[in-house]
Amino acid sequence: MLFKRQWDTGQVVKWLIASKGLGDVLPVLSRVKLEVLREAVEDPDVILERIREREVQELRDLLVEKNLIVRVWDRDQYPWVDTPPPERDPELGIGKHYAWQTPLHREAVRRALETLRD
Repeated sequence: MLFKRQWDTGQVVKWLIASKGLGDVLPVLSRVKLEVLREAVEDPDVILERIREREVQELRDLLVEKNLIVRVWDRDQYPWVDTPPPERDPELGIGKHYAWQTPLHREAVRRALETLRD
């Protein structure tokens, strides 16, 4: 991804916004889904905290389907090829239960959300 775009993270973020269809999907999300998504950009575990809400379940399913977030089930060494992810790392977008695929995926969602305010 980065190599193909000559290590330009800005270009990768633009590509992610387009390839994940964020420009089409985000404008039609409900107010609740947008609110939770804005919170999830800062802390993806907000999804689990509000998972009883049907709209949050739908948002989670959409984010997983678009390969933007993953559920982190177990941090024991055994199932991981390398080192398990940290318990939490807000800078990288890793929560205890959910994590953004990469910080670039999170940044793509953040930037797409910013365009909705314009």
